[in-house]
Amino acid sequence: MTLTRTFSLLASTVAVATVGLALAGHAAAATVYLAPGGSDANPCSDPAAPCASLDRGYHVAQPGDVVELPELKPGMQLAFDGDGRWSVRDGDQAVAAYRWDELRFSISWKAYCFADEDERDAWRTHTDDLSLDATLATLVEDLRARGRITGDPPPSRELALMIIDEYIRFPPPVAA
Repeated sequence: MTLTRTFSLLASTVAVATVGLALAGHAAAATVYLAPGGSDANPCSDPAAPCASLDRGYHVAQPGDVVELPELKPGMQLAFDGDGRWSVRDGDQAVAAYRWDELRFSISWKAYCFADEDERDAWRTHTDDLSLDATLATLVEDLRARGRITGDPPPSRELALMIIDEYIRFPPPVAA
């Protein structure tokens, strides 16, 4: 029996970031190739003879090497292939293969709490949802109160960038 679950883009990003972080900070020296049809007996340095697993690629890679991972996209499926092996599939085609110990899952659960049944029903029927116009009007009003907008609001793109600049704060970069 094949067990299939949706493979999230976040999981693919984490896998790429994990390999990237493990190898970061060094000049590029070589390329290590990974593919589902590969073999962990391969040297992994030739796209025609890739490694099969992330674990083998990690152990073959030297500081500064570039690890070529398969491109993962939303909508791909993670399928259990048996014997502790999983593959990421785009339709019927496997684009990556992993052992169970190479996978990391992130699960997010969202709970909704309501004061009463009326509040729950308003949520279910979307009768109390904020419209885009109402949300933007509230933000523009606040930007005016902060002195960032005088007169008419700027065009959409400029307004969007102004909202990002005003309300989204990133930590300052850390000196290397």
